[in-house]
Amino acid sequence: MSLPMTSLFDFACRLGYRSEPPKLSGDLSDWGSEYLLPHLSSLDGEPRFADVYGAWNEDWLAFAVCVTGKRRIQVDPRQFWAKDSVEIWLDTRDVRTAHRLSRYCHQFYFLPKGGGKGGAAPVGRQAASTPAPQADPDEIRVASTTARDGYIIEAIIGASALSGFDVGECNRLGFNYHINDTELGTQYWLWGKRFPLHADPSLWGTLELVK
Repeated sequence: MSLPMTSLFDFACRLGYRSEPPKLSGDLSDWGSEYLLPHLSSLDGEPRFADVYGAWNEDWLAFAVCVTGKRRIQVDPRQFWAKDSVEIWLDTRDVRTAHRLSRYCHQFYFLPKGGGKGGAAPVGRQAASTPAPQADPDEIRVASTTARDGYIIEAIIGASALSGFDVGECNRLGFNYHINDTELGTQYWLWGKRFPLHADPSLWGTLELVK
């Protein structure tokens, strides 16, 4: 198994600061290009079918994902990784030398639909396997819109759902994302699931929380 080009670099990208949280409207009208995260895996020729945005505040983290080029949205709330879904990993202390998850490591997943009555509502959860304390579901807010050619997901994760999140003590986050798609394949930030990114935070990149 060959290593990706991204393994040759130590990536750190600045996450945009916002004084107010984005409006959870299920569209990108409240996001600007300054919040768009670079598609780092393009260094290895990996496809890009989604735009991923991120922002921070002392009280929350926010992300938005726009997937295009689809014909049908399929979700599985019980095995979220098997269908269309967005996974995000965070280490609130960014311990890049650790090869095991700590209590500061979190995994969240988001679905454009599959919740609520009739399964039409979006889903945002902390994965059960995460070693961090389980978050209050009310601290994970999510909105989405679905269209004939894709979907948009917006999510806000409250600070109380992020064990160890304290910008005054550590203004860096370990970070990776992985988008699973039944038609388009996968898109990820640094390392794909050929490698144990779900269990090894040293495979994640860094987001800098600087105003």
